[in-house]
Amino acid sequence: MTSSIDGDGYADTVLDDATAWGMAQLLARQAVYRTRVLARRERRDLHLPVSVDLTRAVLVWLVWDQSRGRIHREHPGTRIRAAHWPTVVPEHATPYQRSLLEPLLHAGPQEQDDVVMAVRMIVVADLTLIDEDTDRAGDGEPLVSMTISGMTLTGADGVVMVACPVCRRDTPLQLIWDGYIGTASCPDGHGEWTTGIGPIEWPQIMAMGTWPTP
Repeated sequence: MTSSIDGDGYADTVLDDATAWGMAQLLARQAVYRTRVLARRERRDLHLPVSVDLTRAVLVWLVWDQSRGRIHREHPGTRIRAAHWPTVVPEHATPYQRSLLEPLLHAGPQEQDDVVMAVRMIVVADLTLIDEDTDRAGDGEPLVSMTISGMTLTGADGVVMVACPVCRRDTPLQLIWDGYIGTASCPDGHGEWTTGIGPIEWPQIMAMGTWPTP
């Protein structure tokens, strides 16, 4: 299937922490994208009990924890075992990911249940498209990438100010559009986050100019 992460010559290579984290990030990006694909196909809204960023960060965390130390051919993909909290947030996590994950090291049962439910919703949607063989290797990759500064948009949820959730920097940021939602990243390396930019707001951005595709 296109979600396979076995590479020629790498099938028997042991996944170190850094490689496992990178693979987990790719798989989580694809899974969140496919969840939006499925929601649109079924004409329903995506309502998670916690934020998309927290859900994605935890999915990365769980996939990483259950794949590190394995060989490539044994990587579980997003078919993770029963969710349990890892005991450490890896050094490879961005500051934004750390701010989301570290509180979960001491989370209470209700908070854990909400996050687990959100992760399971993402995983079910991901595996649905994989099992249907309608997933694609490029799922979640940027269609358009641009640099933005001090951007404020008015959308369905009111005014959207795009700023780093760690340092509040709003210029210059890298904005990525995957066809469903806009994500942004801070040049100071604080991480990537989901913006309020969706299909309603996107035409406002495109009207600002012609932007190169990656």
